[in-house]
Amino acid sequence: MDKLKSNIGVIMVILGLIGSTGTFYSKFAKMEATINQLSSQKKVDTSGLERQQAILVERYENIQESINTNMFSINDSNNNIATLIQQSKVLEVEVNLLKNQIKELKELSDNPLAN
Repeated sequence: MDKLKSNIGVIMVILGLIGSTGTFYSKFAKMEATINQLSSQKKVDTSGLERQQAILVERYENIQESINTNMFSINDSNNNIATLIQQSKVLEVEVNLLKNQIKELKELSDNPLAN
């Protein structure tokens, strides 16, 4: 019994080491299972997002093209308006000139000494 009492400390240390080793292997097994689970996961499917992105990029480009086309159309319209204004001013001057010529002709026709 004395021998058992003197070796009880050693026995407890041995039991502790066995318990620690078992705990280590249990934790190691859990880590290995987690690694296997993570490595077996598939890549996230982003094909739907990529399609949506392509559609949005195409829409953006169409809108940009439409804006550019409209800007050219607006510029053309502004040029046409400027041309029309200029032509109307020229016509106004011509009308005034014709009015003055008609006025002169009337005055000449009323003057008996003109001929």
